[in-house]
Amino acid sequence: MSNHLKQSGAANPVPRNRRKKWLAAGIAGMAGVVGLGMMAATNASAVTRLDDSGGHQSQKDGSGRGEGWDGHEGGRPGEDARRITPVPCNVTALFAAINRANQHLGGTLKLARGCTYELRTGTATATGSNALPPITTDITILGEHSVLERAWDLASASPTLFRIFQVNAGGNLRLSDVTLRNGLVVAAPGGGAMLVQAGGRAELKGVKLTQNNASTTGVNGGAITNLGTTVLKDTKFTLNNAGNSGGAVFNSGTLTVHDSHFEANKASGTNTQPPVSGGGAIASTAGAVTIRKSTFVGNQTAGSGGGLLVAGGSADVADSTFRLNVALTNGGGIAVTGGNVQLRDVKFVENTTLGAGGGLYTFAGSTTTILPGDDKWTSELAEQYRGGSAPDHGTRAKGSEDKGGKGGMAEPQPDGPQPGGDGAEYEKKVDRYNGTTFFGNVAGTNGGAINNGGVLTMSDSVVLRNQAANTGGGINNAAGGALVVQRSVITENQAGATNGGGGIFNAGNASIDVKTLVFRNNPNNCGGIAITNCQG
Repeated sequence: MSNHLKQSGAANPVPRNRRKKWLAAGIAGMAGVVGLGMMAATNASAVTRLDDSGGHQSQKDGSGRGEGWDGHEGGRPGEDARRITPVPCNVTALFAAINRANQHLGGTLKLARGCTYELRTGTATATGSNALPPITTDITILGEHSVLERAWDLASASPTLFRIFQVNAGGNLRLSDVTLRNGLVVAAPGGGAMLVQAGGRAELKGVKLTQNNASTTGVNGGAITNLGTTVLKDTKFTLNNAGNSGGAVFNSGTLTVHDSHFEANKASGTNTQPPVSGGGAIASTAGAVTIRKSTFVGNQTAGSGGGLLVAGGSADVADSTFRLNVALTNGGGIAVTGGNVQLRDVKFVENTTLGAGGGLYTFAGSTTTILPGDDKWTSELAEQYRGGSAPDHGTRAKGSEDKGGKGGMAEPQPDGPQPGGDGAEYEKKVDRYNGTTFFGNVAGTNGGAINNGGVLTMSDSVVLRNQAANTGGGINNAAGGALVVQRSVITENQAGATNGGGGIFNAGNASIDVKTLVFRNNPNNCGGIAITNCQG
């Protein structure tokens, strides 16, 4: 184990334009898809600096580890675990401190503030090499804005291929305020920066994982492979890469994500049959995923699910945004190829695929439910189309009363003028709605916003200004698909095929309720098999 040290300010700089070049290269490979110009013009926002929350409180009571991170309790080992052990800016000292904590059934380690711990060797295990000793007990590491990185000058070949952390069965790692960078593995089970084994647990808070790789064909989890339980809070994933699925995170255990950000991660797998490849940011093939208040921006996959792939198990996503993600196969934002998924208040904005489902793609055998948001969006949108609100509109009532009890919504007739206001203002209004929204997504084949081949029930949703080169500018319900739409608005979407269903194209079993508005789509509102309550 090397003692070579350097302060974080002396770390090899990462070129500022690397992310821009990466995104541009990914988009350039998708020539021919309608509307990709909007992608190329996008410059993803810089990742913000982590908040300073390091432990400055008393060491005696074990405080300073962030909300909910109490000291180890029970028995004499707890006395040692509650004691905060400072770790100098020295790799050998860090290695020894983790070994000691494992031996003493727990511990809390405080890294040297602002230090870069440069890791140069790994220790081989059955699951690949690790730079640091596997976590086998309850260990808290307070990062103090330090960096743990695989040295940049190492060859990308054995014996200098290693991840940073491994959490074994029975281990419980709490990690805060640290950057994990440049980990590299080339074999299953992957996890470029961290592997959490079945029976292990990791909680990351205020952690940044960047430029980690599980880059060999067929290997998953560019930054993290989770086979156990992993909780991510206020954590940022950027520029991580997987050779198969899960550019940032691969999950087959229990994964919980809160207030986190995924940007410019990439998964290169192309399998279209089970096990399907993809998930530019996250791929989950089993177990359960819960995502809250998180953002997925500019992630890419050669497979399905530019932001998220759910290929089995369950997923529950709420109050989150998928924007400018790219899938070369299907599902620019999210792909559901198996399992059960719930979405609530999710924004799908300007995602793109060469295949089907610019925003959302669902496959046979899967069940997806878009749950109602609160009622604010319904009343705001209805106000624009209620009789008398726009004097020149021809309208016909849809339903007798909206949920706010203010009278029925009114649908502009196909020959009436457009609603007032420019596109930018309209987009701002849509962004305020608290239901799930699909805006400006693009599909190279079918389903600009949604392509459904499974069972999909959607409520209180807005489908606006999406495009498909073939059928279903808004929604394409494929043969065998079962679609139910309630209290939703589907408008100003575009399909390329004649009679292609600019709003909805139905080749399966579809129904919409009387409170759903489908209007001003091109070339027509509904195509394919007739749907009651959808005309024009």
